[in-house]
Amino acid sequence: MLTAILCAAAIQASSTITVSVLGEVSNPRNYILPAGSTVLKAVSMAGGPKLDTASLRMTTLRRKSSAETVPIDLARMYFKGKLEQNYALKDGDVLTIPPYPNRFITVQSGTNVVPLHFEVGLTLGEALRAAGWAPKSDKEPIRVERPTPFGPNLSDTYDFSSDTLIQGVDAPVNFLLSEGDIVHVAKGALRPPIPKKE
Repeated sequence: MLTAILCAAAIQASSTITVSVLGEVSNPRNYILPAGSTVLKAVSMAGGPKLDTASLRMTTLRRKSSAETVPIDLARMYFKGKLEQNYALKDGDVLTIPPYPNRFITVQSGTNVVPLHFEVGLTLGEALRAAGWAPKSDKEPIRVERPTPFGPNLSDTYDFSSDTLIQGVDAPVNFLLSEGDIVHVAKGALRPPIPKKE
């Protein structure tokens, strides 16, 4: 009888894993999950990320078995449906979704830098208008530089032309910005702020 009980306990233990989900989620703590559960399953069990504070692109997975820390771009999974980093978890793994240190995107024209408060759903067109963008020609380049969790010198880039935004072409105007994005426009394309009257 004792042998049967021990075997049943061993089978149950091997069919579950304990993982920690920490940081900017609704319920950060340890979770007992079925073996083979994935990153998204664990984050879902924790109530999902806090989208107003979570730095989804800087998520990390620390493997207890190897002491390895794996960078994960949760934004890519949630907003683009790209699941190549939806890894199967192992017992003792720790998922951490850190807070974003400053909730800003930056519009930059030469040495003129305009920081803008970031909110989920902010579009390229809205950011350019808020920064006082005034292109001098129809073909001025616009580049969005997006940091990745794979190192400070590695980023994704997205290139547009001013004519597509001026003419209201949907895709570029409605391009969704992410926390930490840097929008580069031509030198002199940002109007200086109007001084307040005393």
